[in-house]
Amino acid sequence: MAAATPLINELKEASGLDKLNKCFKFLFIQDHTEEEAFIRWLGEKCNEVQRKIDIGDQRMAEVLSLNDEQEEAAGDTYECLRQKQVRNRRRLEALRGIWFEIREGLTENERHMTIMDFYDD
Repeated sequence: MAAATPLINELKEASGLDKLNKCFKFLFIQDHTEEEAFIRWLGEKCNEVQRKIDIGDQRMAEVLSLNDEQEEAAGDTYECLRQKQVRNRRRLEALRGIWFEIREGLTENERHMTIMDFYDD
């Protein structure tokens, strides 16, 4: 008696293919496409956060150039901006870490597709 394979059967139906290696290559290609789109989105988010950091640095420099006679709240304002910059830099570092992880996953996925090609007739 053959083992039940509902997930593989679903994959065969979705791909329209019968050979196991071709079905899984189809799956790896789908994953690859989704991950490439996610990488592009992450890249856009990294650029947005980097722009915030750049503007924040400029604002901090302007606030730092003020003296207490020009603006009473300059010291507190600078500290608040500094804390926001720290948070934005952490956010950017985290996004870049995810980006790197997904890039490694794409490379691994390409290797998986090559392995599936090995079984083609």
